[in-house]
Amino acid sequence: MKIALPSPLLQPLRFGAFALPHRFVLAAKPDAGPPSSLHDLLPDQAHVGALLLMPATVSLATDDGAAMAGLCSAAQVNEWREVTAAVAARGGMTLAQLCDAAHPAGPSPDLNELDAALDAYRNAAENASDAGFDGVELFAPSADGSWLLAAAETLLAVWPAQRVGVNLAWPRDEAATLEQMAGLDIAYLHFTLGPGLLPEAVAAGLRSLRSRFRGALLVSAAASSDTAPQLVVDGAADALGVPISAAMFEAAYGTRTCRR
Repeated sequence: MKIALPSPLLQPLRFGAFALPHRFVLAAKPDAGPPSSLHDLLPDQAHVGALLLMPATVSLATDDGAAMAGLCSAAQVNEWREVTAAVAARGGMTLAQLCDAAHPAGPSPDLNELDAALDAYRNAAENASDAGFDGVELFAPSADGSWLLAAAETLLAVWPAQRVGVNLAWPRDEAATLEQMAGLDIAYLHFTLGPGLLPEAVAAGLRSLRSRFRGALLVSAAASSDTAPQLVVDGAADALGVPISAAMFEAAYGTRTCRR
């Protein structure tokens, strides 16, 4: 059952190169569980003109054998084209949420491994453009600040800043990391909120960051929570990330997400 939506969640939003009819960003997660209370917030036409985050690994191997779509090969690019075209047909936009499934916390300090990892991100960013994506999001919330900055700058060498976002865990232990990210002239910062956070403390931190960052601030909750939506309603954040399953994506867009 749909619940009454606070009006701020239904307001249009422009940031970077993106324009949304509402304050929801949909994260297509193949392993997303059953619908949660967050899905009750979605308007009936949430998928029309929506911005979708599509997870894609930049590496061929994963550390746990889990399946995740990649952006490493021509075959994967071709399959992604069907996905991005289906979203575009409904007036939507897609962002490749790039991660390294083999090294989620970032590569080792070995220079050869660092160079190889950055090359993988560069290749995936170029492939994202060929596949019809509208932008890219760096997803490495547990990585250290120096690696995040290097990876973000790698994406910015391929994509214009207004089509790039960075996903971080909140809270970050290193204040310097937030300062580095705030100094990037990118479209948005996307924070995944940890459990048990005090809404007032998160709101104060986001408002402080807003004074130093010109882009949009997006928030997602690691689990169902009232905190993330309230941050958007109160104006501390600009948009709310909501996970949708592969089945929900297929029902909305008439095609499957990439699974290679």
